[in-house]
Amino acid sequence: MYCQTRGNSINETLKYCKNCGAKLVKDDDEQRDATGKMLDDLLTTLIFVAIFGFAFLVGLVAILLDKVISHHLVIIVISYLVVLLGICFMILSQVLKLITAKLNKI
Repeated sequence: MYCQTRGNSINETLKYCKNCGAKLVKDDDEQRDATGKMLDDLLTTLIFVAIFGFAFLVGLVAILLDKVISHHLVIIVISYLVVLLGICFMILSQVLKLITAKLNKI
């Protein structure tokens, strides 16, 4: 393990660097707060991606209805939905990992 401040090699059991005094291990309360903030941020991101992604899809369909043959439009919409749902699924999997980690610490 190395000190984040100066890069000195240190013992993993220490809480403070013996050379510069920098804190090496976060307190449990700080870790819980950080996990809660990350969880809130990921949920907010998931909501924004879903809402704006579907709003963009509606706008895209409205524009393309006049310019594209219908079967091409279906392919475009299905491809877009697959990508959007894939992104939402990846964010949701990270949310579930954080929830699991938070429940295991309780």
